[in-house]
Amino acid sequence: MTGHRTPIVLAAIGGASGVGKTSVLNAALPTLEAKALVMNTGTYFKNALQIESRDDVRVSDWPDVEARVARAIADDIRGSDSSLLIVDTHFAAKTRFGTYRVGLDETLITAVAQAAADTAEIRGVALLLRVALIYSEVAQLLDRRRHDTTRARELDAYDCYNALRHNRRCGPHYSSAFRRVDNAHTRFVLLENKVLADAARGLASTLTPSEVRTDDTTPT
Repeated sequence: MTGHRTPIVLAAIGGASGVGKTSVLNAALPTLEAKALVMNTGTYFKNALQIESRDDVRVSDWPDVEARVARAIADDIRGSDSSLLIVDTHFAAKTRFGTYRVGLDETLITAVAQAAADTAEIRGVALLLRVALIYSEVAQLLDRRRHDTTRARELDAYDCYNALRHNRRCGPHYSSAFRRVDNAHTRFVLLENKVLADAARGLASTLTPSEVRTDDTTPT
């Protein structure tokens, strides 16, 4: 850590569509001291694609604009004075062909993290990188999708299973991309959203700056 000055925390929070990651985040944020800059990648993609709904992103050619989205996120990071930077995302996202791929290319994830690293260097503080995967049981995810009438999601157990499986598979890509940034400490955590309050406490702990732990890693 750099003296006693507040480090910058950049966290990528991901999970399957409907798993409740935004609900967990919204429950955790009021318990934190730092005011967060929350960047929802669905909103960035919606704006880049000039479409009306985030639910339309998955049936669009969203990979064509992912570099533009990453640049916009990096620019917002550089323009922020917050010490808590949160990317609310899907680690695996469905394409319009029905297949899954990582939500952002690893080189673009690294570029976003580098923007935070540049900001930390300018401020003379440490950078902590966090990757939090929110997950649930298949039945619980399906039930949440059925009860959320504000969104258009597939109400199919097999789709829920695939979404959970691919997000778990792609989450480590974010950790790997973060670890390419010099002089930063990276941690990957799994948080089950079975009880909202419990998941929110776990996320709040993950987002709270602390002394570097033995399970934090730095590039060699």
